[in-house]
Amino acid sequence: MANTTNAEITSIEKILKESSKKRSSIFNFSKTYPAYIVLILFIIASFFVKWAFEQKVITDKQNDFNKAKSSIMSRFELAYQSHYQVLSNIKGLYDVEVQIVRDFFVLYGTVPVQSYKSILSLMSVPEVKPDKLAAFRKYVQDQGYYDYNIFPQGNRPINYPVEFIVPEFGPGSHLRGYDLSTNEIVLEKINKAKTTNTIVATSVFNVREPDTLGLYLIAPTYFKDLPKNNPEELKQAFSGVVVLELDIIKFFEQALGAGSPTDTSVIFECYQIDENNKEKPIFASKNADLLKNVFESNKSEEQLLIADDHIKVRFTTIPGFGGEFQNLLPLLAFIISLIISIAFFGFLLAVTTSRAKAIDLAERITRSQRRIVESSKDIIGVLDLSGLWKSINTASIEIFGISPGDVIGSKIDPLFVNENDIKDRKSTRLNSSHRIR
Repeated sequence: MANTTNAEITSIEKILKESSKKRSSIFNFSKTYPAYIVLILFIIASFFVKWAFEQKVITDKQNDFNKAKSSIMSRFELAYQSHYQVLSNIKGLYDVEVQIVRDFFVLYGTVPVQSYKSILSLMSVPEVKPDKLAAFRKYVQDQGYYDYNIFPQGNRPINYPVEFIVPEFGPGSHLRGYDLSTNEIVLEKINKAKTTNTIVATSVFNVREPDTLGLYLIAPTYFKDLPKNNPEELKQAFSGVVVLELDIIKFFEQALGAGSPTDTSVIFECYQIDENNKEKPIFASKNADLLKNVFESNKSEEQLLIADDHIKVRFTTIPGFGGEFQNLLPLLAFIISLIISIAFFGFLLAVTTSRAKAIDLAERITRSQRRIVESSKDIIGVLDLSGLWKSINTASIEIFGISPGDVIGSKIDPLFVNENDIKDRKSTRLNSSHRIR
């Protein structure tokens, strides 16, 4: 027995020493593949995290872009509605009064012209047939405009001379007496207003030479007591128009006011399409020079409705829109996710490698012990408390003349020769039973 024990100890010590000297390879896929599977899943997850952050950045940028656009467009629309209301109020005077005289028109027109720098003038423009021109001229002269005259001279089927204008003096007063029927752009819109009974707007043009870009808002007026149920009746009841002359540059500047913090995050350009289907620039933000450089940006186009016409507004985000940190956020998230993935992979690899080493060591020790048991000349076996053999080595053949297969499952008692040995075994079994309880 002593020889067997010493051999066993020597064998186990040898296995442990060999195991401690042996390096376990992390590339042993058969033992560490769970760690590699987890690493692959984590890398896939890292790309998903990057994609998710990219989508969030895109969404956040789009929301910020939309807010900036909405802020600017709402101010433009609010400014237009204010001007529209001014013209509607002046038109309303003609709806309740039989005739509007000079002082009345000037009284109601002066306040809005002084309140809005973008309003160049308010004009009363009656429809005058050629045979009524002399009487009309005398009527206006009787209102105090003694040098009133209609220009440019010429014979026209219908005339639309500026009757009263606010402000009465200063820039723009030279338009008093100007026949708007000589301007094709304006005449077309007057005819439309006449037959639709709606406020209309001209396209943007040089309302005053040489370079005052603007437009006319035109509201039709009618004789009170005549029917106006269809286009033909509207033509018969038509008395003229009131015109709001708008400086478009000042309109946009006044609409923007002092500005908003989000205004500088976008670039915008206002334009119309001319008769040659080309863009006609009207107004642009102060940072529009940035468009000279090529850069990645969000773009969008909106329409500002001006009565029956419209102005297009093209929005573009500035370079670096959203900030550098926001742009780098997806990459940072990806790097952090990769670092976490690699760290977890290292931990999992260490665990699986250690477990594989432990299993390998246990298997080698078990194989060593099995060899010791099988080669021993002494009986080595396992008995349960009732004395049944659970296992036994091959020494049973030499000692008892019985093979292990015949011994296992039988009792040990028949193998005893001496009765005292049987009693000792039973006594040992009883003591073991008490200890277990």
